[in-house]
Amino acid sequence: MLTKVYYTVEINATKHHVYTIMLSPQGYTQWTHAFNPNSVYTGSWDQGSQIAFGGTDEQGNMGGIASRIAVNRPAEFVSIEHIKMFTGGIDVNEDFGPSQMPGVFENYSFTEKNSICTVNVELEIEADWKEYFDNKWPLALQLLKEICEKQ
Repeated sequence: MLTKVYYTVEINATKHHVYTIMLSPQGYTQWTHAFNPNSVYTGSWDQGSQIAFGGTDEQGNMGGIASRIAVNRPAEFVSIEHIKMFTGGIDVNEDFGPSQMPGVFENYSFTEKNSICTVNVELEIEADWKEYFDNKWPLALQLLKEICEKQ
């Protein structure tokens, strides 16, 4: 059964700056370090594009999630539709096929007031992942805040 979880952070930077760093290859690897020190993505953040998020485990095995960018309104809203889990790597040029995880989305909204960007994260997850994400997401968002405020 899916449950929704929400996380937020305020960053002393414009929403365009936060969005740009958050989705850049280097920025993504830095702030997602909270989930996996070897986090990477392949593919494109363009709306309609396929993208794979992954990392290696302690044995060096690659695994992650294959997704599609459902919506990307730069510096406003990004919605990622998760399609399926993978191990051993995935080619984003191949068709991921029909979703094995229907209705599972990860959404980011960016708002700005007085040069402070608020990033809101909404995830649909299996209930047994809630504790993990409640521990990791605040760490990841704090890393994003630190990275964006330094650059």
